[in-house]
Amino acid sequence: MKAGYGLNGSDAAGSLEFASTIIGGRSYTFGGNAFNSTTIYAEPGIYRGGGTPTLASGVTGAEVRSLIGAGTSSLVIGTTASTAKAGNTTTITSQQATDIGNNNKKVTDSGVPAVTSNGSTPALNTGISAAEMRSLIGAGTGNGSSNLVLGTTSSTAKAGNTTTITGAQATAITNNSAKVSDTGTPAILSNGATPTLNSGISAAEVRSLIGAGTSSSAGVTSVSGTANRISVTAGATPTVNAITGTVTSSSANLATGAQIQTAINSAVTGVLKYKGTWDAAGNIPTLASAKGTVGEYYIVSKAGSTNLDGITDWAVGDWAVFSDQATDAWQKIDNTQVGNVTGSGSSGRVAYWNGSTNITSDAGLTFNGSTNALTVSGAVTWNGGGSTESNSAYDNMVTGLSDSGTSTKTITITQQDGGTLTTSFSIPQGTTTPSNSQTFTNKGGSNSQWTNDENYITS
Repeated sequence: MKAGYGLNGSDAAGSLEFASTIIGGRSYTFGGNAFNSTTIYAEPGIYRGGGTPTLASGVTGAEVRSLIGAGTSSLVIGTTASTAKAGNTTTITSQQATDIGNNNKKVTDSGVPAVTSNGSTPALNTGISAAEMRSLIGAGTGNGSSNLVLGTTSSTAKAGNTTTITGAQATAITNNSAKVSDTGTPAILSNGATPTLNSGISAAEVRSLIGAGTSSSAGVTSVSGTANRISVTAGATPTVNAITGTVTSSSANLATGAQIQTAINSAVTGVLKYKGTWDAAGNIPTLASAKGTVGEYYIVSKAGSTNLDGITDWAVGDWAVFSDQATDAWQKIDNTQVGNVTGSGSSGRVAYWNGSTNITSDAGLTFNGSTNALTVSGAVTWNGGGSTESNSAYDNMVTGLSDSGTSTKTITITQQDGGTLTTSFSIPQGTTTPSNSQTFTNKGGSNSQWTNDENYITS
């Protein structure tokens, strides 16, 4: 073999030896079955063949192309004679090519173009109108490329002002729901302009049918009415008058507006009518003794001493009422007993009196109705103390107790506000010997503590 390799052996079973002249004359020997396993050593699909590659028996070029992802062409997209144009390139037909070669699609025109273009948008040349262009090419002014004309055939169009129907009307016609079926003979005919009665039909019958009278524009022939409500004069031009009377519960007469108002005024005599508020200090609006409308009243908005029929002590909330009791005069309905209270407040704040007639509130005193929590931002006092002592007692509340040490014991008390109190004392040390073979019991803990369970005398 070439390239520095040699093959020793024979066709008989035995050892196969490769000798390499490149790697220091080394040789490699394999057993007789070294190349029998096809799972380790696959057969080549392409042979070199002395310089020209060839396909192994049973191997096709398509299989190799599929294996390496190759096609059957070496063309690439480009613009040279040896490259290809893209498949979506716009082309022309052979007839178009012939027409271009013969130039028989070009009209020779030495005139000035009527329509110009900047390469994308057409425009009319100077002196050319759109109407001239439409006339030249026989175009209309409608949208699109329509050649429609007005007519009555399937290929023509109806006028734009033709009466049309709605979709609902079309559906009603189709369903015949808008047509009243009538198989009788018409009572009234028409020649297209003048209606006439059909044979055997009288005008009186038609009037009776539609509830019409015989009166014409010449005037009313008769008028009648209820005797105690309407009166009618005689003659060709009768006058109709209403019979009126005082409004009572038993009257059947009609009544004028004045009569009705008189009845209303009589019915509401003594009924109070609210007119508004009254400033008793400045007499605004102006009220005067013995002058007013019975039943009208004002509510005092500002206390004062205006004299109305001898009354001068007007408080906020009092009513000034004009009454016809005995003689027409102003009277007072004293509302001081129900509390002439004024003031304003805010949601959640607790109201309190800041004067004899006024209530107010403060943001520092609130109450939560959902949690029933009363919040006071200032001090609270009570008999014998107040919130200062209460806060101090809370801050000094004992929250913890601890001790430390053995011979000297230290007691530490922790308070709510984080402060501590300490005290120390010595524990006597010594040895106590029990008698009568009794022993003390050692109670376990961080510090040994002995208890005298047997009541020995330790002094």
